[in-house]
Amino acid sequence: MIPFGARILSVADSFDTITGARLYRRSLMTPIEGVEDISRRASQWYDPNVVDALRELHGLKPMEVLNRPEVPRRITTLRVLRSNPSFSSLVAAIGISSLGDPLTQVASLISIYVKTNHDARFVALGFIVQAIATIIMTSLAGGLADRLPRRGLVVGLELLRAAGLVATPFLIGMDWRLIVPILFLLSSINAIVQPAKQAAIPNLVSAGQVGKANAIVAATTMLGGAIGFGVAAAVLSRFPDSINTLFIADAMTFVLGAIIILGIPNLGGGSISASVSGALRRSWAVIEARPHFAISTLAAFLIPISLPAVLAIAYQVRPATGAETYSTLELVGAIGIFIGSLVVSRLGVIGSMRTVGAGLLLTGAFSIAIAMSNDLWMIVAALFIASIGNPVYTVANQTALIETADPSNRGSVMATRFGLAQTAGIIGLTVGGLITRFSPQAAFAVLGVGLVILALYAIAAGRSTTNPLHGAAYEEAAPQPAG
Repeated sequence: MIPFGARILSVADSFDTITGARLYRRSLMTPIEGVEDISRRASQWYDPNVVDALRELHGLKPMEVLNRPEVPRRITTLRVLRSNPSFSSLVAAIGISSLGDPLTQVASLISIYVKTNHDARFVALGFIVQAIATIIMTSLAGGLADRLPRRGLVVGLELLRAAGLVATPFLIGMDWRLIVPILFLLSSINAIVQPAKQAAIPNLVSAGQVGKANAIVAATTMLGGAIGFGVAAAVLSRFPDSINTLFIADAMTFVLGAIIILGIPNLGGGSISASVSGALRRSWAVIEARPHFAISTLAAFLIPISLPAVLAIAYQVRPATGAETYSTLELVGAIGIFIGSLVVSRLGVIGSMRTVGAGLLLTGAFSIAIAMSNDLWMIVAALFIASIGNPVYTVANQTALIETADPSNRGSVMATRFGLAQTAGIIGLTVGGLITRFSPQAAFAVLGVGLVILALYAIAAGRSTTNPLHGAAYEEAAPQPAG
């Protein structure tokens, strides 16, 4: 199909040619004669919608055309949601689950902290257990989202999560240490459910809308998580002893999400030939996906370096009010990520290396700015802008991987990305803690320089090295003898 912009240029160029003076002919048409000449060729040479626009400019009535083609419209967020009701249902389910996830995180970590007499080491153990569960599950069963029908898989696992959360208050009432296997179970389920939902997006929207759809999901997830943390804080501030209520509330969000997903006709999957294990091997076999895996893994290592550094720099610039300053910086980062999700949804090309590079470059450059500043307001401004680049890179990378994969391995590809990112994130968080002990500015400097280098690689890799006119590399564009 000829792009609509090219159709406009075709009519405009023809009108200019037949109504303007040319060296090779003396005669020329008047503007009205030119319009009528072009009108006679509408639906054959020219798009009748463009011709009608030209006629309107000259005060002429529109033509009567049978089987008039539809005028292409700009793909907007609202249009993606309105034209794809099944995707809208998936977004609603993801938003509800994102709202509930912080409830369990807050409740479980507070339970551990209280039951262990305020020992932060056991809180860290909770995070480590969740990460290990994700790594193990994506390695051993990452292909489940391809092997089984995704709708039934997601619904069943969401209900299993809900049942586990309902039982959690009773189990930890008997022995608080049971929270550890519960967190392992919940994270294992999430390691299958989240990639399955991501892999289902191309089944619910048209090919040109995948990037917009990913941006919508990212913004919804961020907004739902922010609201969830706010709800958890409000509940605990009003009812300090109602930690168990948070587990039950999260269980209800999973039940509601499962009911919504049950109403979606098809999420893909069900490839009998797909193996449950070996997702990493199958995903790495997709040659086009390898650079995207490499970039996402390296970025997942670098970005968590900032997590301990943000806390340290808050107490460094405001020693007396470090806790409040840290909360403010986290809020600024969350707002920046949400704004970035909206920004990437407005881009014309999302799933490209250049978009990935732009997001990484934005985050990296302003991370360096944070490393060079000791003023709180400069840090706030730089952190806000740096946070905008994060979802730009993330959504672009996810979109590129989804578009690179085919329906038979899309679940494995997304599960592999999820597992690699979790593994790299643990290492990055550890390295960030070690560097932050020396200086939080040093941590941001390492993060910034690393992301800038990675961004330059992504931008360079995104350059077209093939001339579309003949399919050969530009340096091989020497004239070919006529055959």
